[in-house]
Amino acid sequence: MSLLSPDRIIGPFRGIVTDFGGDVGLTSDFYPAPHSKGLCVLIPPWKVEADFFKLVRKRIYEAGYSCLEYKIASALLSPDYRYTHDAFKEVIDHVRLDIDKMVHQHGYKQVQVIGISIGCVEAAMIANNNDYVTRLVLVAPGCDLAQSMWYGLKTQNIRRLFEKQGITLEFLKEAWRDLAPENNFQGLKGKEIEIHLSKYDVNIPYRFGKRLVEQMIAHGLDPHVHENKYLGHYLTVLNYLWKGKIR
Repeated sequence: MSLLSPDRIIGPFRGIVTDFGGDVGLTSDFYPAPHSKGLCVLIPPWKVEADFFKLVRKRIYEAGYSCLEYKIASALLSPDYRYTHDAFKEVIDHVRLDIDKMVHQHGYKQVQVIGISIGCVEAAMIANNNDYVTRLVLVAPGCDLAQSMWYGLKTQNIRRLFEKQGITLEFLKEAWRDLAPENNFQGLKGKEIEIHLSKYDVNIPYRFGKRLVEQMIAHGLDPHVHENKYLGHYLTVLNYLWKGKIR
């Protein structure tokens, strides 16, 4: 199977229909590498183009890893807080089951989970307390989904809809508590952790990613942090997709 011919082994899973944009569709493409030494699982950010991971996929393949790449419909994040919570949990449970199946089918000894932007929420939960995952990469993460949504430039419309319902940030932080990356790293001990941050990030403000790093260190983890001063959110992501190392 060539890099340009993915094996779509997993079709769309059961969507949750809402009034805020349809259903949460989850699909994945599997790109097997010959004599693969491991599996890279790619979790996208919110609202991206279909072939978002094209740049990094080629380097993953050349490094000798197979690639399991997800596409998630934008309705995952909505102004219905219960739906958003349940949709995130369903995506996470589904991907964890997929990893289990892939490891048993192909015998992978190394599994890397790479999350981008809000996709870091799912990536952290997928890796946490998961014996199969050996490495976690978080690119432009926040420490808390509610905070990232509330202050992120791209999600201000959703914030305003929450405010019209009388829903506050404090309420959302509690409702989505179990989704927050800062509450999902206690089971990462022994795993390699790599985090990419930008001090100029205003989409998911830098202080939230920095707080996640500080909390990890305080709990005995040793994240390898790449920090830049000027690239901002989108260029930090693009820089990783273009040049990030695949170990």
